[in-house]
Amino acid sequence: MDEILIMSSVHCWNDVRMFHREANSLAENGYKVKVIAVETDTAYTGKHCRLNVETIQKIPLGKRYKVWYRFYHIARISPAKIIIFHDPELYIIAYFLKKFTNKKIIF
Repeated sequence: MDEILIMSSVHCWNDVRMFHREANSLAENGYKVKVIAVETDTAYTGKHCRLNVETIQKIPLGKRYKVWYRFYHIARISPAKIIIFHDPELYIIAYFLKKFTNKKIIF
């Protein structure tokens, strides 16, 4: 099955909508899922073999462009064919990924 990359620069990695409903259900249905989101006090214990979580530090709004640059490079070199963004501020990354790669972009 395909690999899916889920990215958020605002939401915590264990957000109910993003992690519990989306990432877990995709992993249970055979997809390999990687979630990149903001860290919390709770660490991911690795319950699913198809689900991987990578965290970033919470960054103030004025410095988020650094995260956007990092997300763009992670998404570009990732073997994932489907990339899911959860923040409207990431539209610019989606535009350039769509223009320069064959990856499917979902919001």
